Amino acid sequence: MITPGTYFHLYENDVLVHVQALDARLGSPQIIEVPVTDKAAGTYKYRGDLVNSHGTRKTSVTVARVS
Repeated sequence: MITPGTYFHLYENDVLVHVQALDARLGSPQIIEVPVTDKAAGTYKYRGDLVNSHGTRKTSVTVARVS
């Protein structure tokens, strides 16, 4: 059985930048939106953790380049 996430953690370049509580009811969609604005030019790596009572599931890394 799939257990919904309780929290989402967002990391930017391996630094925790956002924590969001999630609706953990079964059958409820879990939608996470984190606006990122006004970044200086450079390369940023983003990844997330989905956390629940069974542990943590890591997302793949997304690379964003700002010029």
